[in-house]
Amino acid sequence: MKILLTGDTKLEIRQPAGSRDFARCYIRALQAISEQEHIEINLATGERIERLFLLVALSRKSTIIHCLTAGKDVFAAYALSRLWNKPLVLSVHGHVSEAKDGARFDWRQRLYYYFYDKILSQADAVTFPSPHFFDLVYQHVKCDKHKCFIVPNGVEEEYITKARTKPLGRKIGIFGRWGKFVKARTKPFGRETDISNWQDKILMRRVQNLLELASGYDLSVMWVGIGDFLQSLNLPLLDAMPPVPREKVFELIDECVVVAVPSLTESFSLVALQSMARGVPVLVSDKVGISFLVNSYNAGLITNFDDVKRLKEDFENLIEGYATYSNNAIRCAKENSWTNVAKKFINIYRLFGN
Repeated sequence: MKILLTGDTKLEIRQPAGSRDFARCYIRALQAISEQEHIEINLATGERIERLFLLVALSRKSTIIHCLTAGKDVFAAYALSRLWNKPLVLSVHGHVSEAKDGARFDWRQRLYYYFYDKILSQADAVTFPSPHFFDLVYQHVKCDKHKCFIVPNGVEEEYITKARTKPLGRKIGIFGRWGKFVKARTKPFGRETDISNWQDKILMRRVQNLLELASGYDLSVMWVGIGDFLQSLNLPLLDAMPPVPREKVFELIDECVVVAVPSLTESFSLVALQSMARGVPVLVSDKVGISFLVNSYNAGLITNFDDVKRLKEDFENLIEGYATYSNNAIRCAKENSWTNVAKKFINIYRLFGN
């Protein structure tokens, strides 16, 4: 069986994208087990024009075409899959339907997803990283549920460590880049701050609540992935850092008591699973995709970042049962390693490729 993988795998530190991270990690994992699984992998990756050229050159002799990320090459992949009568698999990591939970999309993105949805509804198989994200998309695009699959993202086995009996660091970690900050008068930290719109105001208020939580336990908040604006504020207890390479992310996670994901919405949250791999429990909001794994493995807690009292109670419960949460987090990471994720996709390939 010959699998043609296409997608944007560009490595860009300043604007990290979870879908690109997924594509790079998944390709490595699939290549590692391809021989024992008796599959051949062809890649149509690289720059946009290069991807299109490789799609045209390799699609005819492939068994399945799998689009790992969104992009204009999805339209070419769809046309070629219909031309050569090849099954098309789409992996969806972002969608305009997330606007319901607070994500922002400009008119160009909305126009793109208008046409993308036409392909999504006709693809032979569609994968989503979480049930919550699938539900959002399904409300927007009535695709056939029988061809939709939930396949969580993974984590590299080499980063999975032993469970912790107690916290090793003194920080609450946040990893993520939110919004483009422009002038708007608000005081989420007790001073005037430039915030772009109401979504950013909510997120900043949640960060303020985390700072209040940290101050009560002699901790600090480390926010990795934000721009120069907030780094220049010198806020007490806030250690603001720019985006870092993924290898550095694991080192920074080790400095954390807990990793918080206070996003309004995310299709999954790779950093939450990476935190579990290091034995660090997580606090996530209910609209973050990985919340279903957090709940099923008891690898952390689903909390309300807008409610300081609830946030403190959940944090205290997590610290009290830290060893158990840490052990469960490790188990979740092991069972959702990239190797296991690749095997789940191979099962989908075989279902539609035979």
